[in-house]
Amino acid sequence: MVNGKPVTVQSEEIRYVDVKRLLPEEYRNQRNWGGLSLSYEGFNREMWSQFRFLGVNGGGNVDEFFTVTEESRSDELQAAWWMPVKSEAIIALGNITDVATSATVRFSDKQERSVSLGPHATEILRFHSEKGERSESVVINLTGATGSIVPTGLITSRDGKFNSVIRQNGMEITRPLN
Repeated sequence: MVNGKPVTVQSEEIRYVDVKRLLPEEYRNQRNWGGLSLSYEGFNREMWSQFRFLGVNGGGNVDEFFTVTEESRSDELQAAWWMPVKSEAIIALGNITDVATSATVRFSDKQERSVSLGPHATEILRFHSEKGERSESVVINLTGATGSIVPTGLITSRDGKFNSVIRQNGMEITRPLN
């Protein structure tokens, strides 16, 4: 675990922070991070934060919201999304607990994977679409403790013209701007 420099945010302030500047200098050029967590002092929902991935796959940016761990209370997580031709869905599963956990991940084409995660571990799953433009989905059934796994994901085309976030427990349909 690497702890970054603290940031103080005033009431009603919006603050943009380059994550590299928060990291100790010897870690700034590392790229294979298993996860990122944010902690703050204050009341529940008093602070909101997101992480912006810049220039994903040579294309646009993707924003991902931080998850409030106390609100992760489901045994089943679902998402559906639109996938362009020759694209890839990348789903990260993160264990937010101090104990090992597991899940079964089933994609809409019936591919199924069992995932085991150690304490605070992350696993990346990749799903490729070769069948043309279509909708896809995933169902994640936790076989470990309820709320122990937080998923996040994105869709990216190989040519870098399309990037979008996969939102859980709902449907976000987005199309590239022409």
